[in-house]
Amino acid sequence: MRVWDTATGTLTTTLRIFGARKVAFSPDGTWLAAAGLGEKLRIWDRVTGTVTSVVIPGQSGWMHAMAIAPDGTWLALVGEDGTVRIWERNTGSTDTLSVADAPVTAVAISPDGTRLATVSASRTVQIWDRSTGTLIATFRRDDSVSAAAIAPDAIWFATAEGSTVRIWDLNAAHPITPSGSTGAANAVAISSDGAWFATACSDHTVRLWDRDTANSTVLAGHRAPVRAVAISANGTEVVTGDDDGTLWCWNRSGGGSTIASGHKGGVRAVALSPDGTWMATAGRDPALQIWDATTGISILKHTGTVLSVAISPDGSWLATASGSRVEFWDRTTGTTIASFSHVDAAGAMAISPDGSWLATATRPPGYFGPDREVRIWDRSTGIPTKSLRHAGGVSAVAISRNGMWLATASNDGTLRIWDCTSGLVVTMIRTDGRLTSCAWTPDSRGIAVVGERGTYFYEFRPGTSGHS
Repeated sequence: MRVWDTATGTLTTTLRIFGARKVAFSPDGTWLAAAGLGEKLRIWDRVTGTVTSVVIPGQSGWMHAMAIAPDGTWLALVGEDGTVRIWERNTGSTDTLSVADAPVTAVAISPDGTRLATVSASRTVQIWDRSTGTLIATFRRDDSVSAAAIAPDAIWFATAEGSTVRIWDLNAAHPITPSGSTGAANAVAISSDGAWFATACSDHTVRLWDRDTANSTVLAGHRAPVRAVAISANGTEVVTGDDDGTLWCWNRSGGGSTIASGHKGGVRAVALSPDGTWMATAGRDPALQIWDATTGISILKHTGTVLSVAISPDGSWLATASGSRVEFWDRTTGTTIASFSHVDAAGAMAISPDGSWLATATRPPGYFGPDREVRIWDRSTGIPTKSLRHAGGVSAVAISRNGMWLATASNDGTLRIWDCTSGLVVTMIRTDGRLTSCAWTPDSRGIAVVGERGTYFYEFRPGTSGHS
């Protein structure tokens, strides 16, 4: 087993532990636990460099799962026989959790250390009270569950089931994460009342999802992958754009028709004005078009390359990101009213609710891969006020309606929520696969996310300390 310095990428320590299959660092990083074949748990002290063997009574065969408590005082182990054992680091004592189900394959501990989640071979997830050892809830699935994680507030948890990730409310009987999309989802938009949302999918379909039930209505008509979607302010219409450059307008009952076709290189983004009378689309050849939403007639065309477009809250202006330049356009005259230049290319973009600032996904100077940085810009001065770094490429940004939170979706499968004031990450969610788009609910308490593996919906419950 090898230990690496994450800052330099250099190998710092090599530990010769036979059969180590599971490894976990303590929260403070001072020690490491390794589990593998047999009854012994190995504890490596980072300061002294010594390895101590701890015998776990009753353990035999392989250890399949392990999790260390947030305070580092105990850990949970799952053996080959499926039994969950709790090892107290301070006393060295071991307790056995009475799991009243089939052998356990995975275990997770809540961030506050009060609850455990066990995943069993019988396709169930059980939630336990750590102090009393009593069973709190049992959730059964039709598919095998491979992993589970408990939220910081210990009110909801996530499970991985093949290529699907589901979010569960401990007070509900069903997951609140939609599933069932047969193709990768490329864009998402949420209705003004927050009761439903729409996704644009690679399988040529558009799906309308009910937030509470996770049921969906499939809209078919596009003949190419759908890349863009927007919902009218009154919630009666959905506008979508595809790789053929075709725009469709749908009603909630499922009826739809082609309203325009003007981007030879495909539609990449669409935005509707607050009053619903006009819309803006971004794509290739031409890069930007302004349309009359009623007639489908093109009002304005902008050549070049536009990667994203956003309309101001009052509908009087719009912003475009094209290469190393962000431009602001007057809706009435079609003229550029302001612009500022990036040192590097600007991709995804969002405008704050009051229109005073915006967020863009950018590439760091000298970097030629996907956008890995999000910048917050003061609109009046064109000066960046904050720089938020991502480990993976940023594919989408979204600002909550209350202006407090910024969501970023990444190619590395993570969704991050940032505090707009401090610029700090308050929570991060990891999914299975590349993410392409995200959107907030009107109450700023929920967020829909789409990617190559489908659609996810998360409830956002920020704590009083600023964490969620």
